[in-house]
Parts: sequence; structure tokens; C-alpha cells
Amino acid sequence: MQENYKKTFTITNNQLDKNDHLTLGAILDLIQEVSGNHADTLNCGFDDLIKRKLIWVVVRHHIEFKRNLHVGKFVEMETYPLKRRFVEYPREVKMYDNGQLFLVCNTTWVVVDLDNFNFKSDTLYNEDVARDSYFEKRFSKLPRKSKDELEFVKTAKVEYSMLDHNGHMNNSRYLSWYLDVFREERDPKNFQIEYLKQCFLDESIDLFVYNEKDSKELYGFNGDELKFYCRAEY
Repeated sequence: MQENYKKTFTITNNQLDKNDHLTLGAILDLIQEVSGNHADTLNCGFDDLIKRKLIWVVVRHHIEFKRNLHVGKFVEMETYPLKRRFVEYPREVKMYDNGQLFLVCNTTWVVVDLDNFNFKSDTLYNEDVARDSYFEKRFSKLPRKSKDELEFVKTAKVEYSMLDHNGHMNNSRYLSWYLDVFREERDPKNFQIEYLKQCFLDESIDLFVYNEKDSKELYGFNGDELKFYCRAEY
């Protein structure tokens, strides 16, 4: 049984921004893809879980960038699970360009029971494959600003094309909103996003920002319910 999983991905033009750098949304897509591929080899992928009326749901991504996001035609990716923390199944993903490490992502997943939407804490794979974290510290939830501290920018709508096979908005789409709101030319030093509630078809999401010179935060509300929030440092 593989303790870590490696795969090479071809980078296409639609994954790049106007400066030919990988977009944050493309990075999340690749992270989700390689994580799902590894889960398949551990017999706990989407097809395995859905038979038991269970699904994987990501609740947090924290990404540390080692250099700029200009990459070649191919990127190599490596992923491995960390030790389970009750209902949380953390894993890490590393991304390489021509053998050079350029980002590390610590990501936290939970398993949701579709009958009652409770979190499960089952042993889904041989947990002897779990590795130690690349990071010295454990990442926790981002501090949250009050709504009074934020500035409203626009209302976005969850469109049909944004949905994934779980029936809610794909996680990478939140990053498209982030890029469209801030139009930031710089590559970030780090990025973290907290997924609190799923966004569903035709929901209206009010986008608010907290903007400083070297850090930017985006919050998405449906009415008074906070759906997600994220922060990038530059």
C-alpha cells in the first residue's frame, strides 16, 4: 500500500492567468485531483464512499508558496495522508516544477454521511500509511473579521456550470471569485480558505472584502450566513 502517491500533470493554457502563472483555482483543482486519485488507490475514493452513502468534503486549504507560480508544461505532484484527528482527515500535497518544490498544501477533509449529514470518524484506510507533516505547526481556523469591519463589493450567483459531482459549488470556484474581486497581479506567499457551508445552485452570495497592502481577505455570505472566507498574504 502506497504511503505516498505521485503523479505528473500536463498544464494547459486555461490553467494559466494572463501572466502565464498558474491560477489559484487551477492549483486547487490539481490538489483535489491528486488527492482523489490517491484515495482511489486506498479504496476510499468517491466511488467507494458513495456506495456507503458517504462523501468527502474539504473544510480547509492552507498553501505555502516557495517561489512564483510560473511553471513549465508539466508539474509533478506528491500527496500523503497525515494522522487522523477524530473526524478530520488531514493530508498534504507537494507540487514540483522540473524537480523544484514550489508549493506545499496542508488540507483538511471530513467524511459526511448523506443520510443525516453528520461527520463520520471511521477508519477508511490502513492508517499506518500516515506520515509526519512537512510543517512544524498545526494549522487552525483563520481568525474571522466581524461583518462591520468588511466592505461589500458585489453579489455573485452560483451557476449550473459551477457545480461538482456532490451537487454543490466546486471549491476552485471560490478562488475565481477571489481573483475577480482583487485582480491581484502578485503571486501570494501563502493562502488559506475556510469552507463553512456548501454553496448550492442559484444561491446569491454577497462578497465582502478586508483589504490591506500585503494581505487580502474575501468573505461570502448568503444573508447572514457565512459560507466561506479566505486570506492571502503577499
